[in-house]
Amino acid sequence: MANQHEKIIVVCRHSGVLLNYGIMLNTLGYFNLSLCSNMEEAIRVMECKGEIDFFLLDDFKLGSNDAMDVKNVSCYGRVKRFLLVGDFRFDDHCLVFKWAKSNCVSLLGMIRHPIFPAELESYLGAV
Repeated sequence: MANQHEKIIVVCRHSGVLLNYGIMLNTLGYFNLSLCSNMEEAIRVMECKGEIDFFLLDDFKLGSNDAMDVKNVSCYGRVKRFLLVGDFRFDDHCLVFKWAKSNCVSLLGMIRHPIFPAELESYLGAV
């Protein structure tokens, strides 16, 4: 069941998709949202809000700057769990979980595009 007081940051480069995340999360009962278009924005939000329950990063790619960005955000020690959304192949899951473990990133899970409300709720509601 959704906890309306949980703090969630969503980072997505595409404004229309970002708004869809907001609608989807509101529909699921999550209202304490920060919708950010880049990591710099997300870091500023974290500095103001303190501890964040969930950090959702859309369009994650392990071999890109995304991995370094997530690692850096994790070093702040203010994010309880990360949820990564992307075009993952089957082989990517093992690699991403190994990477997260070796970099002390508290990875809740990975969701493949397209994302559906029930799938998102299964991750957020399971905690």
